[in-house]
This record gives sequence, C-alpha cells and structure tokens, in this order.
Amino acid sequence: LAPATEAWGVELDAAAAAVAATRMHRVLIGPYDAVAPQLPEGYFDLVVCNDVIEHLPDPEAFLASVRNHMAPGGHIIASIPNIRHWEGLW
Repeated sequence: LAPATEAWGVELDAAAAAVAATRMHRVLIGPYDAVAPQLPEGYFDLVVCNDVIEHLPDPEAFLASVRNHMAPGGHIIASIPNIRHWEGLW
C-alpha cells in the first residue's frame, strides 16, 4: 500500500500484533467481536481479510459488522481457501 495509506489491523496474538504495529498505524489486540467497538463507523475504504473469515464462528455476522465500519462505496477483499479442492481433501 502507498506510504500515505492509513492501515489498521486486528490481531489475536500479542506477539504478532507487536510486529504488525511496526508496519501499521494502529493494531487492536483481541478477537474481532471484542475490539469492534474501538473501530470507527463508516471509516474504512478497504477491508482485507486474508484467510480469516473461515476461522470465525459466525462469518455472516462478522461481514455485517464490518460493513458498519466501512465508508460508503468501500470494498472488502477476502481470501477464503477452498476446502473442497482435491489437494485439501487428499
């Protein structure tokens, strides 16, 4: 991302959050549901979830919540593994 881009993160692991904090403007530590109230509403232009959504207990509720924190016209980019791919089944 461009240097002028403001980047936030949510991380469960405190050690990983410390590393992320050296590269991001703000890192919230804890599960999304616990830290979501600290996120500004209608603020984020882009939300990136790389291999995250499939680990959440209620992905649909997560996406509905994230939408509240996104600016109008914002986008979400998500990478979700295909567990039905033959290599995963093998």
